[in-house]
Amino acid sequence: MVIAGGLLILWGAFVVYSSIFKMRKQDVKDDSRVGSSWYIELEVLSKLANNLPYGLAKGLIAFIGFSFMALGSWMVY
Repeated sequence: MVIAGGLLILWGAFVVYSSIFKMRKQDVKDDSRVGSSWYIELEVLSKLANNLPYGLAKGLIAFIGFSFMALGSWMVY
């Protein structure tokens, strides 16, 4: 349980970091197929958030990353 929680915390931190620092405006409005890069979660979430404004889509993806981190913390403790 501790290992799974630690992995969720790390993955959530990776998603938050990617959404805050690495995500660009064209990533949200991209029309490429899903699975063309290693950011599969960001690609799927970007496809779902395609009609949202850029700031809201970026915040939604960061919120999901924080949710992974919260679930991991709950599993560890």
